[in-house]
Amino acid sequence: MSKRPGAVPQPLDRIVGRAADIASVERALEMSRLVTLTGLGGSGKTRLALEVAQRAQDRGTEALFVDLGPLDDAGLVPDVVAHALGLAEVSEVPAEARVLTALESRPMLLILDNLEHLHACRPFLTRLLAGVGNVHVVATSRVPLGIPGEREYPVGGLAVPVGSSPADVAESPACTLFMTRAAEVGADLDVPLHAASIAALCRRLDGLPLAIELAARRTRALSPQAVLSRITAGENLLVDPGRATRQSSVDVVIAWSVGLLTERERRFFRCLGIFSGGFDLAAAERITADAQALDAVERLIELGLVRRIPGMADEERFTMLESIRSYLLRDPKASDDLEAGRSRHLIYYHDLAEQMEAAQHDAAGSEWRRRLAGDVGNVRTALDHAVAIGNAQSAQELAAAMLPAWLYGGYLQEGRERLEAAIALDDARTASRSRALAALSALLLYFEGPTSARARAEEALEIAEDLGDPGLRLQAIMKVGIAAGYTNLDEAAGWFQQAVELAAAIDDPVTGLVAEGDLASVRMDQGRFDEAAALFEEVIRGADARGDAYSAGMVHLNLAEMFVLRRDLGTARRHVQAAIRQLESLVRAPHSAWALSLAATVEMLDGDMASAWVLLAKAAEMVDASGTREQFPGVLADAAELLGLVGMADKATQAWGARERALQELEVPPDPLHAERAPVVEARLRSALGPARFELAVAEGRRRGPYELVREVRAILAGPLPSGASQRRTGPADQLTARE
Repeated sequence: MSKRPGAVPQPLDRIVGRAADIASVERALEMSRLVTLTGLGGSGKTRLALEVAQRAQDRGTEALFVDLGPLDDAGLVPDVVAHALGLAEVSEVPAEARVLTALESRPMLLILDNLEHLHACRPFLTRLLAGVGNVHVVATSRVPLGIPGEREYPVGGLAVPVGSSPADVAESPACTLFMTRAAEVGADLDVPLHAASIAALCRRLDGLPLAIELAARRTRALSPQAVLSRITAGENLLVDPGRATRQSSVDVVIAWSVGLLTERERRFFRCLGIFSGGFDLAAAERITADAQALDAVERLIELGLVRRIPGMADEERFTMLESIRSYLLRDPKASDDLEAGRSRHLIYYHDLAEQMEAAQHDAAGSEWRRRLAGDVGNVRTALDHAVAIGNAQSAQELAAAMLPAWLYGGYLQEGRERLEAAIALDDARTASRSRALAALSALLLYFEGPTSARARAEEALEIAEDLGDPGLRLQAIMKVGIAAGYTNLDEAAGWFQQAVELAAAIDDPVTGLVAEGDLASVRMDQGRFDEAAALFEEVIRGADARGDAYSAGMVHLNLAEMFVLRRDLGTARRHVQAAIRQLESLVRAPHSAWALSLAATVEMLDGDMASAWVLLAKAAEMVDASGTREQFPGVLADAAELLGLVGMADKATQAWGARERALQELEVPPDPLHAERAPVVEARLRSALGPARFELAVAEGRRRGPYELVREVRAILAGPLPSGASQRRTGPADQLTARE
C-alpha cells in the first residue's frame, strides 16, 4: 500500500548520535520559522530532518515531507508542494496561490529536502513564510538559501572519539554508527580488541555518516585495522588514489566506490545517473543495455552507491543519493555513457506510456497508471530530453500517451503544459502531432471549455484525414464529439455514431465500446432513455469482460443520472454506489467528484440531508483541491440546493450566482439534471430571500466567482449541519411548498 503524498517516511533504522542536533534544531525552530540544515552530501541532513518531523508529529503537529531531489526546475517547486498537500496540478490558479490558501488554516512543519539545486525558488519560500504565519520550514541544502529570517544549522559529521579506549568508542556517535552498520552486515566485532582501530578509522573519515557506512560494509572481509591500513596506505577503499587521503568531500568517497567497480559495472553505474526518482530492474536493464542488471545492482548496493527503496512490498525499486547522482552528472568520464543512456531512457519510458495507453480500458489499466505515476520523475526527464534535442515526434508521442496518467493521476495542468511544449517544437502535420492535439483537447475541456478543446480536436482530425490514417481519425472524431456534446447534442450524436462505425471498420472494439458509451450519454441527455439504457448495458457488459473499472464506473454514473431524471431514486442510488466503488482507485480524477456530487443529489432528493451533506463535502473538497473548472457548475448547483434546504439561503444564492458565472466562462449549458432542477432551486431561494435580496446575492456570487465560492462551500460543508436544520426533509426535495 503506497503512502499518501507528503507523508513523512518512516526510517527502518534508529538515528545515531543526533540527540544534541535534534534539540538544537527544535530550539532554532522556536526562534525562526525557517531553519536550513546545511552540509556536505552524505552528512545526514535528511535523516536529521526526518527525526525532527517525526518528533513534531508525536507532539500533535502536522508534518509534510517534500523530496525535491528528483526536481530539476525550481519553477515547479510550488507544484510539487501542492501535490504533496493533495492539491492536484490541475488548475489555472497558480500552484503557489493554492498552496498559500491551503496552508492558511493548517499549522504545519514543512520539510523541503534537497534544495541546493533549486535556489531560484527562494521568492516562493519568502512569500510562503510572509503570507502564512503558522507554517515552519526545515530545508536541507548544501549552502544557505539566503532568505530573510533564515536560521542556518550546519550538519557536520558525527562526533568522533578523542581517545581510543573502549569507553571512548562506546560514547562516540560516529563509532556507534560504524559498529551498528558492521553488525548489520554480519561482522561480530570485539570492541575491546578493535577499539583503537575503530576510533582511528572514524576520525579518519571525519565522522561523515556515508563514509562511515561505506567503510563498515568492508568489515565483511576486513578487520577495522585492515580497512584503516588500506585507506592510510592510499588504496581505493574510500579515497581515490589521485586525491589527498584526508579530503573530506563526498565526491572522494563516491570516486573511491566507483574505483572498485569493473569497467562494465562502471558503465552501468554511470547510466543510472539518468534516472530521476528511482528505477526498477527492468528499467535498469534497458537503459544500461546490460542483461546482468541484478548482479550489478547488488554490487552497487554493497558499495553504498545504490539503495533499495524501503516499504515497497510489491516490487523491487532502487534509488541513489542525490549527491551521488549529481556526481555522475558532473563526471566528464560519464558523459558518453550518459548520452547513450538518455536515448534509451526516452525510448523506454515512451514504450511504457504506450503500453499504459493501450491498456487503459483493460484490467491492467490501473496497474499501468500506478506504475507510471511512480515514474513521473523519469517521464519528466525523458520529455525534457526530447524537447532539449528537438525531437518533436518523441516528445509529442510520449506526452500524448501519458494522457491517462495526466487525467487520472491529478497532473492535468502539467499534462497540458507538456503537450503544448511538445506541439510547439514542430508544426509539421505528422501523426504524432495529431495524437498530441487530440490529447490536448481532452485536457483543455477542464481549463478552457469546449471551444478551445474543439479547435484542437478539429486540427487533429484534419491532419488525420490528410494522412489517411483511420486510427488517428477515430481518436480525433471522439474528441470532437466530446467537445460538441457540451453545446449541440444532435451533432455530438452524429460524431459518436461515426466513431462506432469507424471502430467496427478498423476492428477496434475497445474504442468502439467507448464510443457507444459516449453515444448513450448523448441519447440520455436528449431524453431518449430506453435507447440510452440499452447502449449503457451493452457497454457495461463489455467493460466488465475486460475488467475496465473506469468505463464501467462512468456508465454507472450515467445510469444513475438517468434514473434520477426518472425519479427512481432507489435504482439511481445502486448505480451511483457502484460507480463510486469502480472509481475509488481514481480518487484524484475529476469524475470521482462527479460521482460523489451525484450521490449527494440522490440523498438530497430522498430527503436525507445529513448523508447529502457528508457526500457533497467530499465532492467539494476534491473539486477545490483539483481546481477542475468543468466540475464547478455541478458542485455549486448542488451546494446551492442543499444549503438552501438547510436554511442558509444567502450563501446558497451566492453559490447559485457563482454557478451562473462558471457556466458563462466555460461557454456551456447546464447538464440536463441540473437544468431540470434549476427552476425549483431558484424559486425556493427567491422565496426565502425575497426578489431584491435574491438578486443582490446572485450578483455577489457572480462577482466573487466559482473558485472563491467552491472554497467557501467546502469550508461550510466541512463543518456540521447548521444548528436547527433537520437531518431529514419531509417530502421530496423537488417539491415546492405552497409559499415557494
